[in-house]
Amino acid sequence: MAPLLGKHGEAGVVTTRYRAALEAATVAEQNPLPPPPKQTEVEMVVVIDDSGIGSLHAHDEKEPTHAIAATPGMQTIAIKSGVLAVLTHFYSLSKECSYAFLEEFCRYCDIQPVPAGSTSEDYRLKVIPFVLKGDAGVWLSRLPEGSIRTWAEFRMIFLDRFFPASKTSSLKMEITEARQEYDEPLGQYWDRFQGLLLACPNHKLGEKEIYSIFYGGLTADRGQAVV
Repeated sequence: MAPLLGKHGEAGVVTTRYRAALEAATVAEQNPLPPPPKQTEVEMVVVIDDSGIGSLHAHDEKEPTHAIAATPGMQTIAIKSGVLAVLTHFYSLSKECSYAFLEEFCRYCDIQPVPAGSTSEDYRLKVIPFVLKGDAGVWLSRLPEGSIRTWAEFRMIFLDRFFPASKTSSLKMEITEARQEYDEPLGQYWDRFQGLLLACPNHKLGEKEIYSIFYGGLTADRGQAVV
C-alpha cells in the first residue's frame, strides 16, 4: 500500500509548483520578448480620371465669332507677315493713346498695295484684329458677330470704348488750366502746351481759344513781354 501524504506533504508539492512558476516569471522579466514590428500605414491616393465624364457637353462647339463682317473686297486681300511685324499693337494700356494708334495704323495700311476690287478700308478692316492685343483683343472678340461693316463704324465704337467722354473732359481740363511754371522758359511751356493738345485730339477748341488759353497761362512778366 502506497504511503498517504499528510498535510505537510501536500504543502510541499504546492510550494514546489509556486517556486517553479516564480522562477519562470523572473526569467520572463529579465528577458522580455521584443515588441512586434509596427505596421506601416500606407496612404492610398485614388486618382479619378474624369476626362471622359461629360466631355461631350463641357466645351462649346461653336466657332469663334467675328465682329467685323467680311466684305467682298477683304476676301482677296493677303496680309504679309512683314506687315504685321511692323504695325504697332494696341493693348488698352493707360499710356497708350487710341487716336495716335489709329492715325499711325491708317497711315501704314493706306500705303499697302491692294488687289483690284479692294480698298484701303477693306485692308484696314482685315488687319485690325491682328494688332489688337490684351484687353483690346478681348473687347473685339466679344462684340456681336457681323456688327462692324465699315471702318467708320469700327472707329466710332473703338474710340467710344478706349477714349470715352470722361477721358476727353479730363484732358480738356488740363488744357484750359495749363499754366507756365516759375522759371519755365517760354519755348518749353509752349511745347508742353502743344503736348496737351496732341493728347486730346478731340478737344474741339478753336484757334482763338487755344491762343487765349496759352496767353492766359503765362506768368505776369512773360505775358507783358509777349503783348
